[in-house]
Amino acid sequence: MERYFFLAVLLMGGFGCGKSSDISENSQAQKLSNIEKSGICIMTFNTKWLLASAEQAQRLKGKGIWGLEDKDEDTEIEQQHVAVSEVIANYVPDLLCLQEVINRDAADRLIRTLKQEGLDYELGFMESRESYLEQDVAFLIKKKSGVFSEIKVRHPKDPINPSKCLILTCKMNGVDTAFVGLHLKSVPTKESSVELREKQADAVVAELIALDQSGYETFVLGDFNDWDPVVPDADGSPEATPVSNVMRKIKDYKTGGDRELMNIMRFINPVSQRFTFDYHGSETALDHILIPTTFGGKITEAVIPKEVGEDASDHLPVLIRLGTGLETEVYLSPDPISEVSIVDRRQVGNNHNELVAPSSGLLRIVSLVPNPEGKDSGREQLTIQNTSDRDVSLRGWSLVDAAKHRLNLAGTLPAKSKKVIVLKAEEMPLNNDGDTIKLLNQGAEVQQVRYGAGQAGSGVRLLVR
Repeated sequence: MERYFFLAVLLMGGFGCGKSSDISENSQAQKLSNIEKSGICIMTFNTKWLLASAEQAQRLKGKGIWGLEDKDEDTEIEQQHVAVSEVIANYVPDLLCLQEVINRDAADRLIRTLKQEGLDYELGFMESRESYLEQDVAFLIKKKSGVFSEIKVRHPKDPINPSKCLILTCKMNGVDTAFVGLHLKSVPTKESSVELREKQADAVVAELIALDQSGYETFVLGDFNDWDPVVPDADGSPEATPVSNVMRKIKDYKTGGDRELMNIMRFINPVSQRFTFDYHGSETALDHILIPTTFGGKITEAVIPKEVGEDASDHLPVLIRLGTGLETEVYLSPDPISEVSIVDRRQVGNNHNELVAPSSGLLRIVSLVPNPEGKDSGREQLTIQNTSDRDVSLRGWSLVDAAKHRLNLAGTLPAKSKKVIVLKAEEMPLNNDGDTIKLLNQGAEVQQVRYGAGQAGSGVRLLVR
């Protein structure tokens, strides 16, 4: 009950997103409908290598880092700062979380560019622990908005994970509030990236628990490089479905009972508008804002602005407004989803989700997800591993289930690596009431994995040893 009282106090406080007096006349009409709205405006935006200088770009290129080809001249870097500033000026968020800011000099340069637009922001910044890419997370807080006070920033307490993460604590209209800004490991479907993102998620969960125990209402926002398993986005294909537990861990950071956080994508309609990035030709949502579920009834706007040119970034920002209790405000309703309790593979007792199935070959099945959270069709997963010290051609290898469905494998699996296979329903579905999967090499059985109905719980990854 005490938390709900704090929430009411918070939302009855001052207004945000006020109109800037110096916005240029030629864009005034476009911006007025956004910036004159009441509410507390919060945005996240991956700015794709926002640099301070061409010299900085050359130094990074010297490390062999790619993606900086269009940043050879200072005029190109200035063009990006102006483009990013224009995106921000369209909405004038009270709090903005940026990813891929390259060091404080770049953040300071953006602050100066915003000032030329008539926007005055305070910088919350600490250099990340990512020393190779040098990509930082930064917070920009609108000055004189009357919303935020007692602002402090710090790194996560975990000495390593996530390497690109910044935690801002403050009073938001007088209430203890925290924002965890993050940029998780890239490449959503790469097995090594999945494993690292799950470790990063574990560290974030530890922070969320500590912040909750200290009385903070906590938001998590940034580039997750991952999909939400229960909130559909613009691409519903099997190639754009999660192969990790990152989102469910963070949203349900206190295991058991209802989730603590919800994804604001649920407020964005139609579903075709839910995309922030073009991942290998797939318009999909990898950037997210997770809010406390207690704020779910206070969202007046949730949007992914599309008026972002290539000069600014290859990502799109995500924005929300929290209502302040005015009679003129209209609150949005989230899309309903099937929220079920999650059984994490590391949380299941008595090794209930571990299967024993030795392999006699170079390849082996190491995990199964027969009953993914939400719909099963086209989202079930099976992971194979090359246990040898050499690359293995998958030609001649196949998978067969108890109903004699066969899936022929292709390509090459590098030494000591894993491959996540998303199973299409028409090819080889994994049955929730139990199944047997055989791994064959040239028709000869190498491994047989069997599981029962009691093991295929919703969202459970079955580990094979």
